[in-house]
Amino acid sequence: MNPETFCEHIRRQVEGANRGIVLQYLRKPRIRLIYKEARETAEQYRKRRARMCRNPKPRKQTR
Repeated sequence: MNPETFCEHIRRQVEGANRGIVLQYLRKPRIRLIYKEARETAEQYRKRRARMCRNPKPRKQTR
């Protein structure tokens, strides 16, 4: 089954449920959007990492 046929099959099921959901098939992926999200995730990781290095959490002492 090719992607277009699969999408059409799912679209018919979604429309049959009458939930107000609209399914769109995109032939070309949104690379810029994916790249932006990956860049933001990496930046958040770097910020968290830097914050932990500056202000590490005290460890519990066990005896």
